[in-house]
Amino acid sequence: ARRATACAAAGDRIIAAIAALSSAKGKAAAALRQRLLSVEGALEGMACVSALLCLPPLLNGGGSYEDLHALVDRWCLDRKLREAMQAAGAHGDCAWRAAAFAKAALLLLERMPLLGGKAAKAPIAGLGAFVEESFKDEEVSRLLGVNVWDGVTWFNAERFSLAQAMAAGIAYLEAGDAAKPALDALASAAEASGWNLAVLLEKLKES
Repeated sequence: ARRATACAAAGDRIIAAIAALSSAKGKAAAALRQRLLSVEGALEGMACVSALLCLPPLLNGGGSYEDLHALVDRWCLDRKLREAMQAAGAHGDCAWRAAAFAKAALLLLERMPLLGGKAAKAPIAGLGAFVEESFKDEEVSRLLGVNVWDGVTWFNAERFSLAQAMAAGIAYLEAGDAAKPALDALASAAEASGWNLAVLLEKLKES
C-alpha cells in the first residue's frame, strides 16, 4: 500500500510538472512546447518516460534509474507502453520509438549532467564526456542510428532530434530551465557536426 501511494505521489508530481509546462509563460517554455510538438514521437516519448518516472517507489529503497531499466526489461513494460501508444492512435513506428527511447533514457538519467546532479547520483563532468559515453552504450547507439560508412561514424539526424527533444522535456520535469544552456550547446554542436559523431564530440569540447 505504501508503494502504491508513493507511485501515485510520483505521478502527481509528473502531472503537475507537465501541467506547469503547458501553462508556463515566457520564451523558454514556449520554445520547449513547440519543440515537443514539432518532433515526431516526442510527445509520445514524453508520455512513456513520464509513466516510467512514476515507478521508482516499486524498487526496494527507491533504487536507481538503472534498476528501473532492469525492471522495465523484467516486466516487459516497453511492450506495454508501445501497445498503449498504439491504442491511443500512434502508428507502429512512432509507438516503438517512443517506448524504446523512454527505456533508453533511464540508462542515461543516472549520470546526466544536464540535470546538474539533481536527479543523478554520479553525473559525468561535462556535456561532451556524457555524450561520448552515451554513444558507447549499445542500446543508445542502435536507437540513434549509429553507422560507419567510408571510415566515418555517423548518427541519424531524425533520431537524434527526437533524443534532444525528449532530453529537453525530461530535464524540464526534473530541473526546470536549469538545463537550457547545455541543451542549446548540444543542439548547436549537432547541427554544425553534419551528423558526424567525431565532429560532434569535437564541437562539444570546444563549447
